[in-house]
Amino acid sequence: MIPGFHRLARLVIKETQQFRRDPLALRLTLVAPILQLVLLGYAATRDVKNIPTVVCDLDRSTESRSMIRAVLESGYFLPAGVTNRIDEVPGWLDEGRAVVALVFPTDYSEKLASGGRAQLAAMVDGSNSSDATTAIGHLSGIVLNKSIEIAVTRLPDGGAAGAIGTLGVLGGGGRRGPPLDAEMRVRFNESLSGSHFMIPGVVGLVMLVSTLLLTAIAVTREKEIGTIEQILVTPIRPYEFLLGKIIPFSLLGMVNVAVVLTVARYWFGVPMRGSLILLFGLAGIFLLSTLGTGLFAASISETQQSAMLTCQAFVIPNMLLSGYIFPIENMPEPMQWLTYVMPMRYFLTIVRGIMLKGVGLTVLWPDVIALAGFGLAIFMASLVAFRTKTA
Repeated sequence: MIPGFHRLARLVIKETQQFRRDPLALRLTLVAPILQLVLLGYAATRDVKNIPTVVCDLDRSTESRSMIRAVLESGYFLPAGVTNRIDEVPGWLDEGRAVVALVFPTDYSEKLASGGRAQLAAMVDGSNSSDATTAIGHLSGIVLNKSIEIAVTRLPDGGAAGAIGTLGVLGGGGRRGPPLDAEMRVRFNESLSGSHFMIPGVVGLVMLVSTLLLTAIAVTREKEIGTIEQILVTPIRPYEFLLGKIIPFSLLGMVNVAVVLTVARYWFGVPMRGSLILLFGLAGIFLLSTLGTGLFAASISETQQSAMLTCQAFVIPNMLLSGYIFPIENMPEPMQWLTYVMPMRYFLTIVRGIMLKGVGLTVLWPDVIALAGFGLAIFMASLVAFRTKTA
């Protein structure tokens, strides 16, 4: 027998048996790959469709309705609402109720009827640069097709070639421009920089991963080395023990937020259009969810290994279903409903709203209430679980 092989085999058997005796770690090891496969299979799509679109039709003509129908029936744009006041359009984008806003001027049909050049305005929320670029591309293609269709009707004997010539595609002087044009206006991220979308999300991701893992590991370490029983028989009360554990990680989470925001602003040029104090205050509410989940993972875990696996089972769904990477509106409807139980979804909306749009509580209050509700529920549940396990 190879020297040392017997000892190695015994160690492998010992570790295997120890792993088998940890039912939580075993279940998570088997379930995690299936969970990741399902989430990635349905959520991991960069196809941009179902783009929420609000329409402001000041012309209210057959021609404007035909254009609206062409946009909404393309399969890329989803009707989000209608407004008859142009001053209400920016509010739809500020509040996140729409990504694209179409505005038809009062003389839209008149210019088409007179053989002139009609123009519609399209406002696009550029906070998600990838979605905004794709939306602009789809909308430009629809407008071009409609413009060719109108040009064909103006030149009944010219056919498609005559229409293309009218559009000026074939070159040459003296040709008129297209009968229909769309003026694209990008809000919140005029340069369509991808970092303006991703980096605010890093704020939530850093807080989620660092505070969640550190809290779970710190408490589980005390259980592994057997000191938690010694601490709990002292005059120290359970809530004091927990506060002593989570306060340093809360401060660390805030320091991480400050570091990320500083780098984002002065290195990547991401704007801070809203209140920095409000952002830190709402980050503290988000900490209730991350710290509470860390405590819950520690309460149901006996080893640091199983605690880390439990944390992973929480981190991965929050990353995939929060809108951090993949657009929520592109997911299947059951997955979209699942995103509402992900605290990070609400925090990312808050961070991007404050940094990129400059909005405050008047716009963000639904997300703040949901985030606070989840945070308090998770934190209280973790306290109950911890007291039950240590009683």
